[in-house]
Order: sequence, then structure tokens, then C-alpha cells
Amino acid sequence: MDGLPYNEGLHASDNAGEVARRAERAEVARLAARLLADGREHHAEAAVERAFHELRLPSRAESPSLSEIRMHVRALEESRVGDFGRLNRIVAVLEEALEVLSVLESTVLAHDPEGTNRRPPEIYGRAAQGELDLDPVVHVRVETSLRAHVVAHAFAQLAREEVQCGALSSRYGMLDEFRFVTALADYRVLRIPPRMGVDPDLTVTRGERVPHAGYEELSRRIAQLQTR
Repeated sequence: MDGLPYNEGLHASDNAGEVARRAERAEVARLAARLLADGREHHAEAAVERAFHELRLPSRAESPSLSEIRMHVRALEESRVGDFGRLNRIVAVLEEALEVLSVLESTVLAHDPEGTNRRPPEIYGRAAQGELDLDPVVHVRVETSLRAHVVAHAFAQLAREEVQCGALSSRYGMLDEFRFVTALADYRVLRIPPRMGVDPDLTVTRGERVPHAGYEELSRRIAQLQTR
């Protein structure tokens, strides 16, 4: 019988299928990145779903990972504004995040009776490492016994729109969450009641280790980016 032996034929077919799946995944990642960069979508999940639809790919096709989309977003931004332009944007977001930390700490020290004993507010997640290449969301935690409306009022001068007050279900119970948008980023601020004993090194939902940075560490991060 002409052609490849049966087992080798199956192996070649598997390889071809894998190559096709990778190509589809990359195509979805590229389009999702453009949708995010152009402001046609604001969240990665929605961008991927729209990319599948526009590319007319079956729903069973493999979705790209966030790291793959992030890589394409970074490449697209650098192609438009250069590496220097991208770094300038990240530095601007982190400098604004410093302002948020400063406002929070000042509010706690001024109004919380035990303010001097509270853990200083910190930035959490990828933003703490200066990584803002996908969707610029800055997560913050502030430890205080202040009422929710007092914390929300602290952001009034920074937010472009009204501060949204909600709740997040955590391993410790319900936590107040404040959401607001500036010209540079979306912010998610968790109010941590001191009595809860929340571990500062772990996520509040799954208990996984998470990077975080306070004012001084974030300032050093900015300085490092500015010297690149």
C-alpha cells in the first residue's frame, strides 16, 4: 500500500490538527487584542467571544489564554506608540495608583480612630508588578473600620463617574468593594475590616499567593520603569 504506514499517518494527522488549532488560537488572540486596543471591547472574555463570532469559528474551538492575548496587546501597542510610549502609559497609571494609595491612607489616618495601627493600603495583582498590558484594572486593599460611604467619598475627586459600591463574596465573608473609573484605569478597592484577619499575601477568594505593593515599593517600581 502506497503512502505512510498507518501509525505514522495517524501521527502526521495529529500534528496537522495541532498546527491548525494553534493557528486558530493565535488568530483569535490577535483579533481579541485589536478589539481591546481599539476600545470596541473592554474585557478579555467579551473580546474572545466576539473574535470567535467575527472569525466564524465553531464554539468548540480552543480559546487563547490570557497570556497569549496579553502578548498580542503588548505587541500591538508597541507597533503603534513604540516601547517608550507603552512604558509612559504604564508609568502614568502607576503614578495615579500612588495617588489613590495616598488618598486612602490620609482618609484612614484622619477618620479611623485606630488609623495609625492599620496596615497601609496596597496595590494587588499584576498592577503591583507594573504589568498592565491587557485591561488596566488596578486592585487595591485598604484595612479600616470606616463606614463604606466614608471610603467611597475619598475617591470622589479621582473618579470620572460615580463610585460604585458593591460587595465581594470572599473566604472570610462579604467584603465591601468600590469600583470607579479614571481616564487611565479601572479601580477595584476592597475594604478589609481589621477584625477579619485577612491574610495580606493571599487572594481573598481562592487563597492563592498574590503580589502586592505599598506606596514605597510601587514608587521604586516606577523608578525602575523610568530608567529602562
